[in-house]
Amino acid sequence: GQGTSTYKDIKYVGEWKEDKMHGQGTLEDKKNGMLFKGEMRNNDMWNGVATYEKYGNIIRRRTIVNGVAK
Repeated sequence: GQGTSTYKDIKYVGEWKEDKMHGQGTLEDKKNGMLFKGEMRNNDMWNGVATYEKYGNIIRRRTIVNGVAK
């Protein structure tokens, strides 16, 4: 199904399966300035792009492929 979860500085909006982030979604960690858009599998970032911001500027961008940052 679809849904949203927020815990402290972390927010996930997207697909869920068996109470886990699983499928397409957006994961945001405001404390660390990270925004991930893509596919989640069993609560892990699986395929997509994670960007890291500081003071409104992107300081790093990581591509995630099959659960591994490139």
